[in-house]
Amino acid sequence: MLATHLRLLREKNGLTQKQVAEMLNIDRSTYAYYESGKTRPDILTIAKLARLYRISTDFLLDVRIPSLQMELHDERVDYQSFQTARAQYLSDLSRDEQNLILYYRQLENKSDAFMRLQTLYEEEQATRAQEEQAFLATMGEQLKEEPED
Repeated sequence: MLATHLRLLREKNGLTQKQVAEMLNIDRSTYAYYESGKTRPDILTIAKLARLYRISTDFLLDVRIPSLQMELHDERVDYQSFQTARAQYLSDLSRDEQNLILYYRQLENKSDAFMRLQTLYEEEQATRAQEEQAFLATMGEQLKEEPED
């Protein structure tokens, strides 16, 4: 069951075996063995996979507690709807956007990464504003130099 879950999750998120393997820092062939069921990932790799796909390890391993099945039935329907919508949203993103999100999820220090990204964005905005001002100044100078009819 784990092998099937891994393949389905990877495909739903539009990833290749190589991309997932790189994010887990393992060989592609090792990950391919996980998906084929030839070998099983260790507990740390299972935890990384759960974090990567934003699911619980219980869900990934298909752990079920019979006494809770009836109580959670309605919530599971909502969760499934959520997962379906989430998968659709991820598939709407470009490959670069998907990779950015996946790399971000793997970071230990998310706040530092967010601050760096925000700084990069602000620098880019400032550069664009400067370029726009320079363009407008150039256009203004050219208009002044043109003779009036």
